[in-house]
Amino acid sequence: MSTETLTVNGGKAGEKKTILLPSRPKKRLFIGMLLIVTLLAAVLLFGIWYIGVPGLERIQPLLPWAIGALLTGAVLLSFFGIFNMVLAVAGGCRISRG
Repeated sequence: MSTETLTVNGGKAGEKKTILLPSRPKKRLFIGMLLIVTLLAAVLLFGIWYIGVPGLERIQPLLPWAIGALLTGAVLLSFFGIFNMVLAVAGGCRISRG
């Protein structure tokens, strides 16, 4: 793990202190954490949907399918957003203005 140095003013006039700072977390770590949280959210939403299916079927037979499609769309939209961030970090396509 690399470190960065930072020079700051000390307690006395003209005194300088050097502080070693740990490096900032990488973008890959952030994207990985987003991916894990999105997967956990998808599993949680599936569990909530699965538990609610019998009651939803009693209300209207197509209701479980409609709510399942809505939740699936929300999860896919989240994954698409993460995929978009991965492309942005990787330097996807460059648009030149001419």
